[in-house]
Amino acid sequence: MSKSMRTLRAVAALLIVSLAALPGRGEEAGTIRMVLGVVTIESGGASRAAAVNDRLAGGETIVTGPNSMADVLMGERGYIRIREKSRVKIASLKKEAQESDLELSMGGVMIFLPKLARKGAYEVKSPTQVAAVRGTIFQMSGEDDGSRVDVLSGTVAVNPVADGEVKRDFTQLVSENQSLMLNRAIVLQILLGKKKFKIETMRRDIKENFRKQVEQIRQLPDFQRFSDDMKKEVNDRVLRIKEEMKEKQLDRESLKERMKQEKERLKQERGRMKEQFEKMRDKEE
Repeated sequence: MSKSMRTLRAVAALLIVSLAALPGRGEEAGTIRMVLGVVTIESGGASRAAAVNDRLAGGETIVTGPNSMADVLMGERGYIRIREKSRVKIASLKKEAQESDLELSMGGVMIFLPKLARKGAYEVKSPTQVAAVRGTIFQMSGEDDGSRVDVLSGTVAVNPVADGEVKRDFTQLVSENQSLMLNRAIVLQILLGKKKFKIETMRRDIKENFRKQVEQIRQLPDFQRFSDDMKKEVNDRVLRIKEEMKEKQLDRESLKERMKQEKERLKQERGRMKEQFEKMRDKEE
């Protein structure tokens, strides 16, 4: 194995989403509020089928199968949607200072977290990227070699991790309507100073899927349990997305109209040129 490959494998690219600290480490980790398809809870080497109103304890892992998903209510602290083909571990309630609250080893999660008053961090890890998040609505998705953060509302501060250590000296903010994709190779290049973080505008299909998921959650009874600030943020953001989509539709319609006018202009121009050509030919005859 080459030295570069050994170095690459030594880089542990994790994604840590860090928000304001949650109150009360001693309370239950959350409650299953919706189950679709095959969802299991793993704990202590055993597994059981997940059911609505199941109480989740620290250290348990939620696994969703194909075409399956689960919603977890974190009391007043937030709401998590776990997508299909995902594996999410909830940390022990007596976790160490550097331990994450949520570990995403595969799949994807959408997280709604209100603005929290206390200092500290709520952390979410994925296997291949690092991110320290400040924000209210975001999603994380990925597999073993790469993951992505999409921010619908708020700001996410991204930090790379190598050998299990978060590199706080490398930080990139990801804001509303932005995405950041990282994999092990990119993280290594960033740490070596050979590459910078590349922020991208959130793709239209990702934003539209985001909107649909949020709309679904807005229709659930648990949405009324969200804080007033959180409900307002969600409602305002959905409205802004609709307005953005409408503006883009208008832009497309305007472009179509301009193309139609240009086509007609060229047609008329060709007609005039043909007419002039025929007059010149008549004179020559």
